[in-house]
Amino acid sequence: MRKSYTVALALCLAACSSEKEETSGAEANDTSAEADVPQNPLKEAYFGETHVHTGVSMDAFIGGNRLTPEDAYRFATGEQIMVNGSMHKIKRPLDFAAVTDHSEFMGEAYSLMNPGAPGYDDPVAKSFREAKDLKTALGLYGKYVLTPLAGGGDRLPLVTPCRQHDR
Repeated sequence: MRKSYTVALALCLAACSSEKEETSGAEANDTSAEADVPQNPLKEAYFGETHVHTGVSMDAFIGGNRLTPEDAYRFATGEQIMVNGSMHKIKRPLDFAAVTDHSEFMGEAYSLMNPGAPGYDDPVAKSFREAKDLKTALGLYGKYVLTPLAGGGDRLPLVTPCRQHDR
């Protein structure tokens, strides 16, 4: 996999290079941007995933995902990981992977997934973790996340609000 990253990075750097040798006269006319790009006669294809959510994204957590970004990368490299009570492994490691979790509610998702985090023991957090099905989880999400965002209802009581510090 490292070889693939190295090759991909080298190709990107070569293709995107803005440094060009100075030429004059007839040479300048013969040189084109296309000629500067190294040719790949094998036309290798690289396989990966560019849109991975883990339990850090609240929507993925609601859908039952409890994996960490580390779990996602381990899976992408071909390691076996536990998913919903059973082990899973891909047949061939990916050439690249990108965890693209949402930044919104990242603190709340952290509190839901990590014992000892602020709010982990809150009854609402416990109900999120123990939701028996997607309908129940979506109901909690609507009540404690979506409705408060729309301007009403109690917000998810997991993370202590940031305090204003004197500067």
